[in-house]
Amino acid sequence: MGVRMSSTTRVTTKPRPIRLSGRVDASTAADVRATLHRAVTDSTGPLVLDLAAVTQLDAVGLGVLMGVYERAHGLGRGVELRRVPPRIAFTLRMSRVSRVLRPTAA
Repeated sequence: MGVRMSSTTRVTTKPRPIRLSGRVDASTAADVRATLHRAVTDSTGPLVLDLAAVTQLDAVGLGVLMGVYERAHGLGRGVELRRVPPRIAFTLRMSRVSRVLRPTAA
Protein backbone atom coordinates (compact mmCIF):
# COMPACT_ATOMS: atom_id res chain seq x y z
CA MET A 1 0.00 0.00 0.00
CA GLY A 2 1.48 3.36 -1.02
CA VAL A 3 1.28 6.70 0.68
CA ARG A 4 -0.57 9.43 -1.12
CA MET A 5 0.26 13.01 -0.45
CA SER A 6 -1.89 15.93 -1.43
CA SER A 7 -0.37 19.19 -2.56
CA THR A 8 -0.97 20.57 0.93
CA THR A 9 0.72 17.70 2.76
CA ARG A 10 4.10 18.58 4.16
CA VAL A 11 6.73 16.20 5.33
CA THR A 12 8.95 17.67 7.99
CA THR A 13 11.98 16.13 9.53
CA LYS A 14 14.03 17.27 12.45
CA PRO A 15 17.38 18.68 11.41
CA ARG A 16 20.13 16.14 11.96
CA PRO A 17 22.77 17.54 14.31
CA ILE A 18 26.38 17.78 13.27
CA ARG A 19 28.46 16.59 16.20
CA LEU A 20 31.69 18.42 16.79
CA SER A 21 34.25 16.98 19.18
CA GLY A 22 37.63 17.77 20.65
CA ARG A 23 39.28 21.06 19.87
CA VAL A 24 37.72 23.70 17.65
CA ASP A 25 40.74 25.94 17.34
CA ALA A 26 43.50 27.02 14.99
CA SER A 27 44.72 23.45 14.56
CA THR A 28 41.31 22.17 13.36
CA ALA A 29 39.71 25.29 11.88
CA ALA A 30 40.24 24.46 8.21
CA ASP A 31 38.64 21.02 8.49
CA VAL A 32 35.76 22.21 10.68
CA ARG A 33 35.11 25.17 8.38
CA ALA A 34 35.07 22.98 5.26
CA THR A 35 32.72 20.46 6.88
CA LEU A 36 30.30 23.08 8.14
CA HIS A 37 30.28 25.11 4.92
CA ARG A 38 29.56 21.91 2.98
CA ALA A 39 26.69 21.16 5.39
CA VAL A 40 25.23 24.64 4.85
CA THR A 41 25.40 24.16 1.09
CA ASP A 42 24.15 20.56 0.97
CA SER A 43 21.23 20.66 3.42
CA THR A 44 18.11 22.66 4.21
CA GLY A 45 16.56 24.07 7.35
CA PRO A 46 18.49 25.18 10.39
CA LEU A 47 22.04 23.95 10.80
CA VAL A 48 22.18 22.22 14.19
CA LEU A 49 25.57 21.87 15.85
CA ASP A 50 25.96 19.50 18.79
CA LEU A 51 28.88 20.75 20.88
CA ALA A 52 28.61 18.26 23.78
CA ALA A 53 32.02 16.72 23.01
CA VAL A 54 33.89 19.98 22.29
CA THR A 55 36.72 20.37 24.79
CA GLN A 56 38.25 23.64 23.62
CA LEU A 57 37.07 26.62 21.60
CA ASP A 58 39.48 29.48 20.87
CA ALA A 59 39.20 32.75 18.95
CA VAL A 60 39.82 31.01 15.62
CA GLY A 61 37.07 28.48 16.43
CA LEU A 62 34.73 31.33 17.32
CA GLY A 63 35.53 32.86 13.94
CA VAL A 64 34.65 29.59 12.23
CA LEU A 65 31.28 29.48 14.01
CA MET A 66 30.53 33.10 13.12
CA GLY A 67 31.56 32.52 9.50
CA VAL A 68 29.22 29.54 9.27
CA TYR A 69 26.46 31.62 10.85
CA GLU A 70 26.97 34.39 8.28
CA ARG A 71 26.98 31.91 5.40
CA ALA A 72 23.81 30.19 6.64
CA HIS A 73 22.11 33.51 7.43
CA GLY A 74 22.89 34.72 3.89
CA LEU A 75 20.98 31.70 2.59
CA GLY A 76 18.04 32.38 4.88
CA ARG A 77 18.95 29.63 7.34
CA GLY A 78 19.60 29.60 11.04
CA VAL A 79 22.30 27.97 13.14
CA GLU A 80 21.51 26.29 16.46
CA LEU A 81 24.09 25.33 19.07
CA ARG A 82 22.91 22.42 21.18
CA ARG A 83 24.24 20.58 24.23
CA VAL A 84 26.88 23.21 24.85
CA PRO A 85 29.18 22.34 27.78
CA PRO A 86 29.44 25.01 30.50
CA ARG A 87 33.07 25.82 29.67
CA ILE A 88 32.24 26.39 25.99
CA ALA A 89 29.11 28.39 26.92
CA PHE A 90 31.32 30.61 29.08
CA THR A 91 33.63 31.25 26.10
CA LEU A 92 30.63 32.10 23.93
CA ARG A 93 29.31 34.52 26.56
CA MET A 94 32.65 36.22 27.21
CA SER A 95 33.25 36.75 23.49
CA ARG A 96 29.64 37.93 23.08
CA VAL A 97 29.12 35.40 20.30
CA SER A 98 26.19 34.11 22.38
CA ARG A 99 24.31 37.27 21.43
CA VAL A 100 24.09 35.88 17.90
CA LEU A 101 24.47 32.14 18.43
CA ARG A 102 22.38 31.31 21.48
CA PRO A 103 23.54 28.02 22.99
CA THR A 104 21.44 25.46 24.82
CA ALA A 105 22.91 23.66 27.84
CA ALA A 106 24.59 20.27 27.76
